[in-house]
Amino acid sequence: MEPRMHAAAPSATAPEVSNAGAPAAAPIRVFGQDLSLAKSFWDGTQRACDPQDTVRRLRALAPRIGLTRLANVTGLDVVGVPVWVAIRPNSRGLATSQGKGLTHAAAQASALMESVECWHAEHIERPVRVDSPWSFGRKAPIVQYQRLSHYEDSPPRADQPIAWVEGYDLLQDGPCWLPLESVSTNYVGSGQRGSATTFMQSSNGLAGGNEVLEAIVHALKELIERDAIHYAGEAMRSFDSARRVRIETIDDADCRAVIDKLDAAGVSVAAFDLTSDLGIPVYGCSIVDADDALRWRTLPHFNGYGCHLNPGIAMLRAVTEAVQSRLTYISGSRDDIAPGQYRSGGNPNALKSYREAWARSPASLDFRERRNLATSSFNGDIRYLLDTLRAAGIDNAVAVDLRKPEIGVSVVRMVVPGLAGALSHGRAIRVPQRDRLARGGAPR
Repeated sequence: MEPRMHAAAPSATAPEVSNAGAPAAAPIRVFGQDLSLAKSFWDGTQRACDPQDTVRRLRALAPRIGLTRLANVTGLDVVGVPVWVAIRPNSRGLATSQGKGLTHAAAQASALMESVECWHAEHIERPVRVDSPWSFGRKAPIVQYQRLSHYEDSPPRADQPIAWVEGYDLLQDGPCWLPLESVSTNYVGSGQRGSATTFMQSSNGLAGGNEVLEAIVHALKELIERDAIHYAGEAMRSFDSARRVRIETIDDADCRAVIDKLDAAGVSVAAFDLTSDLGIPVYGCSIVDADDALRWRTLPHFNGYGCHLNPGIAMLRAVTEAVQSRLTYISGSRDDIAPGQYRSGGNPNALKSYREAWARSPASLDFRERRNLATSSFNGDIRYLLDTLRAAGIDNAVAVDLRKPEIGVSVVRMVVPGLAGALSHGRAIRVPQRDRLARGGAPR
């Protein structure tokens, strides 16, 4: 067995579910099939199989998808949390994919899966229709395209022909067409003169998994996470005490093990509850060197985010993503980190101001008060998430099946009109407003 970090307290990621003793969740209908899938791996996450099995399957696909390297960058930092990078030089988007985890196998599986899912979204081989929303909406069910995040300089028009691809609406239980731009991560040629994109293009809501239900769960949680960041991210940037979690109340064993590693490395940790009106646990984490007085180089602060029905896993993902972000910066491996970020990052005066804001903002929240909402199955989790979205006034949750038989990996793209999308670097974005939005967060 691969060595991993340990802590004395019991882990919230263990198979303790909120509906213990309740009947098993009914199958859920996806792509015309009734599917169910129990969770079987619980070590620091909730998956359908051991990460080592996932790594074996995905590494064999490297030549087919153009993946040339799987690199361990953990040792470039002093923290020690496993972080790996998967590299596809001929990607039509970002060439590098990062992965983190409590073990090296988990980090490898994370990096590999991100690379595989992005490759699928860059090479979509599905029927495409080109028509205006006004015309096509009279012939086939289409998504509420007006509620998708779009660029302010190119708003959607009912009379403008666009490319459409078919998905399956999990809330309406039937086919639904949506803009190809909201699904594809092929950025080659995007935004050139005469072909400016309208809908926000990103990997938000793109997920791969060992099985299709596992992929859908992760895609939905990412969409909910980004939506929460949009509405509560400023509270984190301003160190809002009402959102800040008292670190000593984080009792999950895996979280404590990572926090202890950061403390031993001289890195301070701040955590924030960013949970929105949806009530699905979302956390943000910020880390920064505690003192740069004797260091040969200065680093800026780094943030990470996580969403999961289990608060322990949500917090763990936020903390480990912050560590991953720090290592990505140190390694210089990511395509979209501009040289200017290195010139300005770690500015001593900026760091001093940041640490002062950190110190004068006391934490107020008890992590233990957030309830575990996870079930024992992926279909149970999906049903809970869909019920939550429906209660928030959301009508569409569309899954696009990106699986390729010759590859054999479950990859889906989820699109949920009404949830705010990812931030854009450059072009201004207009995001939708939900019918029901409590900016102060959700009941605990």
